[in-house]
Amino acid sequence: MYGTGVYVWGSFGLISNNIIENVGFGSAIALGPDVNTIGGIISNNLCINGSGYDDNTTYVSGIENWAAYSHVVGNYCVGNYGAGIFLGNISITCNSNYSFNNGKASGAGNLVSPQKAGVCLGSSGSYIASYCQVANNFLIDNQGTATQTYGILEFSGLSYNNYNNNTTVGCPTPTSISSSIVEWNGPRLFASIAVTPGTIGNLGIYGVTLSYAPAALGDDVKASYTQNLQGVVLSAYVTANGTIGIEFENETGASVTLAAGTVNVWLTKPINYAKYV
Repeated sequence: MYGTGVYVWGSFGLISNNIIENVGFGSAIALGPDVNTIGGIISNNLCINGSGYDDNTTYVSGIENWAAYSHVVGNYCVGNYGAGIFLGNISITCNSNYSFNNGKASGAGNLVSPQKAGVCLGSSGSYIASYCQVANNFLIDNQGTATQTYGILEFSGLSYNNYNNNTTVGCPTPTSISSSIVEWNGPRLFASIAVTPGTIGNLGIYGVTLSYAPAALGDDVKASYTQNLQGVVLSAYVTANGTIGIEFENETGASVTLAAGTVNVWLTKPINYAKYV
């Protein structure tokens, strides 16, 4: 469809496999708002290049979902003037969507921060996006000058939202989460380094540093070793942005000789993490 969007009020329906381009009002796909609109699935749609703004001077978004207990899965929202995906009610699942280069508007409309997000969780009156799950989404801006300011943006006053394994690249502020009650599993990154600890005396420490540009102070770091540690304690932590410190500490009561091997390191980004790509 070119220049025409899909607007649905109704429960437990399916909006799927549409290509919607150049909508000039509201949203390419809008489910609700209406008190009788609950459930439903929005899946595998392509919503691209929505432009202009509506009677509320709100810029056109890719998907606008006000239906509680609904699912937004596997959609592509690209190049819209407003947000890629907006969620506005409780218990919505937003999974495996792609939101690229949105928030492109400039001009007379009401271009507030929610319209600059890949995924935005918001509220309006009795509609509140709490108890939602946002997982496995790709939120990317690869333009020379980014317009999709936020990967994920959450209004204040929401709660019990779950964010898990979302990938955000190129957005100046990857996440802005306002809830005080939230479950977060940030992006997990991997690095490794070959080491030869040799013999470590009792109470001795063998240490190395790993240069890894995405590492930042505040990251959660976990490490493993490909050889038997024989009771030696392995630890890893970010010592400065871009640098990971790795230590083998021997508190066994005797000298220990460790075989050469590889230290594998995983970093998990905290909530509201700084840009890392």
